[in-house]
Amino acid sequence: MAIIKNLKIQNLTNNFFVSTSNFFQPVFDCYLFNLNTLYKSQDRPHNGLELSRSCVSKQFRKKNVLHLMWSKINEYVQHNKNDVLFGMASFLEENPEVLKEELSYLYQKFLMPENIRVDAIFSKKTEMNLIPTEGISEISIIKKLPPLIKAYLRLGAKIGDGAVVDKLFKTTDIFIYL
Repeated sequence: MAIIKNLKIQNLTNNFFVSTSNFFQPVFDCYLFNLNTLYKSQDRPHNGLELSRSCVSKQFRKKNVLHLMWSKINEYVQHNKNDVLFGMASFLEENPEVLKEELSYLYQKFLMPENIRVDAIFSKKTEMNLIPTEGISEISIIKKLPPLIKAYLRLGAKIGDGAVVDKLFKTTDIFIYL
């Protein structure tokens, strides 16, 4: 876990949970997503880095804090030669119906390959492929995606099958594989 603290005002600025393993044993996301297909695949990574939920205090959600956080993650990845990053990313909305265009677009365009595909746990799974997206402007959908998800996609991320609604955080979470 990485903690960035603003020493001047003595408040927690950010926490970011990180789990590492040479044997690819996720800690935080396995209660939402079934990683068995990924574990059993001969194509599975061997030095994965799980990046779980990042919580940044609202007053510190500025470019410099996020830049510092990702700079440190990049240093860690380079130093440890991680071959994959994985975890979840969130929409700040708990009603999947409101997100039907975005979820359907992600499912139809960025779904993980079947041989390593991660699924949301069945009892928690919300379907993502809700509507056909052919007649909808791709640009209009992309504009509605959260910035972090857009960044992951630009880096080549793939998406697991199914979303999970988190009532506690009031989010809809998807699995990211990068």
